[in-house]
Amino acid sequence: MAETKTKSSENDSHASAKGRALAGGAAAAGLAGAVALAANGRVKRRSLPGVGKKRRRMAPPSVSMPHVSKPTRKALGATTRALGKTTVEVGKAGVRAGELAAEFRRVREQAQKRGS
Repeated sequence: MAETKTKSSENDSHASAKGRALAGGAAAAGLAGAVALAANGRVKRRSLPGVGKKRRRMAPPSVSMPHVSKPTRKALGATTRALGKTTVEVGKAGVRAGELAAEFRRVREQAQKRGS
């Protein structure tokens, strides 16, 4: 069976085509206006006041590094290594605490199921 378009569907498609043509015309008019303003030699204003300006470079502060003797450096290295090992141990303890909390949760849920 061949279907024929109804008059209302033809009007709807005509109206939507007309709307698209109107939108295209508005876009073209906007583009033409922008070209006209640019050709007019008008200076473009910045939307943010400080954007695009060159900044004066500040001189870095003159601070000398303190002299650290070799024994102090060795002690600093040992302290850093010890801190690293401690960090690893704290991480492991955190994982164990998480596993323990999960086990408590499982036991609590089982107790609730049996109690209900």
